Amino acid sequence: MIAPVRCVRGARSELGHALFGGMAALSTLSPGVSPSGSRNIGLDLLRAWAIFLTVLMHYVWVAGSSLLGRDIERDSLADAAGVGHFIAVWLFHSQHGVYLFFVISGYLISQGLRRKPQTHPIRFLRNRALRLLPCLWVALLACALLALAGGRELPSASGVALNFLTLNWLFPAQVPPLLTVTWSLFWEWVFYLSAAILLVATQARSRMVRVICVLVVVAGLGSLVWVLGGRSWTYLLLFATGVSVALSSAIRDALARIPGAVFVIYYAAVVLAYAWFAPAHHVTQVERFPGLATPHDFYAALFCVAAAWLIARLASADFAGGRARASLRAAQWLGERSYSLYLWHMPVIFLFSDLIGHAARLSAHRALGLAVTLVVVLGITLLLSELSYRALERPYLNRRHER
Repeated sequence: MIAPVRCVRGARSELGHALFGGMAALSTLSPGVSPSGSRNIGLDLLRAWAIFLTVLMHYVWVAGSSLLGRDIERDSLADAAGVGHFIAVWLFHSQHGVYLFFVISGYLISQGLRRKPQTHPIRFLRNRALRLLPCLWVALLACALLALAGGRELPSASGVALNFLTLNWLFPAQVPPLLTVTWSLFWEWVFYLSAAILLVATQARSRMVRVICVLVVVAGLGSLVWVLGGRSWTYLLLFATGVSVALSSAIRDALARIPGAVFVIYYAAVVLAYAWFAPAHHVTQVERFPGLATPHDFYAALFCVAAAWLIARLASADFAGGRARASLRAAQWLGERSYSLYLWHMPVIFLFSDLIGHAARLSAHRALGLAVTLVVVLGITLLLSELSYRALERPYLNRRHER
């Protein structure tokens, strides 16, 4: 079994690439609802798509390592040797579900705060904690128990505490993650804290207080990007994209005029160009493309356009028809549980990594073995996520709805 500590080798690169804080209904204030009070089906479809991409990307990462004997994160399409290698690299490059989650989060939080501008900043942060932390802590506890059962060493007591607060990602080289995907939650909290400070600014009567709040946010984000470096700035760009779509009707109108066929061609070309020339791994990109910018920097900016188009189109789409609702029910179900799915899929993949490797090494029916293993991984992930959703997410969501 691949130990959680083994994820450290890919953790830093995931900080720059992984596919978004898989946060189903991330906004307490704006849970993605339509004017009628029901959930926004379009945003649930986006969440379902994002979590599907994320799970598939991580499965391909582990399976590709077993099958090809190399880290596909460090390969570009130009490096691919054979069809299987080409497909694995393409999947790893093209699956940016986490990035899409970041944009959704920026959109939802901004929509909610625009509707309720007098929300107290402390209450806002408290609601975010109540929404996200219980599931996170249970998943981290499970990862710690799995590590102990496998005879692996846990981080120090302070390191475990930092993991439970997602602050270990301030020191990724010194404090290994219990659960690699929590890097995205760290950036979610950066966004939430920034939003809370800006709430203080919008509610303050003193111009001096407003100026100080804005300066604190700018200085804080700038310092964080400076210290962490790498792709940090692109995560803030993704959040800003969601905020822009939420607050600007001009941007939404401009995006709505772009035909779907143009969007598909545009995004396929962007991903193909990026994947052909550049590996996904940040350090490898820096080595191959020395300079102030990497291919990922350009890709992230172009991806923001595609994500903005998807949100602008789907958030306002009409799914009121009974037939549409029935046919999209499965996707909506996944969207509602995408946060739990995000937290639980990696522990399950690592738990069954030996089985994945065995299936990948079979001389005959290799594809069938990988497909069967994927079904097993997905089935167990769905079961754990449903239990997590019902026990840890639904109680809070129901209380919020009642208020």
